[in-house]
Amino acid sequence: MRGLKDVGADGAFVGLPLWQTPTIKNAGNFWAHLAEAVPDMPLMIYANAYFFKTTFPTAFWRQVGERGKTAVVTKIAYNIQNLIQDSIAAPQVNFMAGVYNAYRMTRGTPHQITTIWSSGSAGMGPEPYVALADAILRDDEQRVAEIQKDISSLPPLFAPAPQGLAELNAQVNRYAANVAGYLKPSSTRVPYLLEDMTESTTKQAEEHAKAYAELRKKYAKTPVS
Repeated sequence: MRGLKDVGADGAFVGLPLWQTPTIKNAGNFWAHLAEAVPDMPLMIYANAYFFKTTFPTAFWRQVGERGKTAVVTKIAYNIQNLIQDSIAAPQVNFMAGVYNAYRMTRGTPHQITTIWSSGSAGMGPEPYVALADAILRDDEQRVAEIQKDISSLPPLFAPAPQGLAELNAQVNRYAANVAGYLKPSSTRVPYLLEDMTESTTKQAEEHAKAYAELRKKYAKTPVS
């Protein structure tokens, strides 16, 4: 972290170290130690239960609130049933909602939701998500529901098992972004190569990307406040 700061990083987006499944104690210790090591670098916690092998319970957030003061935002990718307690336990943390939870979260947390995350789809064009964020800010429940329905009606990005999110997340998102045409990302990095994708996986990603490109047209000229 000090090395990153020395070359100009203003903050860091950090997940838990992997191999050994973390306990709640050593998960909390990780952010506490980072706060001690770089006390002037704000951190974003990647609270992804699927990939980091923990449920991020309130006991974890209590440790962050008490000892990991430099953690100021988190991307939520875990069960939010205890979100009110979590946000009270770590009051300095802004809990960043996913697109399907953002509107509901604005009604449940002690502090305002100021940002949302959209997974890889925004890399195919941000317009639907900009419109969604605007509808949330205007407290337009009907409009929120309409946009979420449009997004959820898209063909799935990932083909069903045996190959899906866990094995091909980077490859599929990179491939779909290229098909959608909003931007042209560079090639994937070893070992996550596009050649890993099967024919069915490739076809599914193409269908999603093309449908998303059409959805962008609907929201491209949507006025926002």
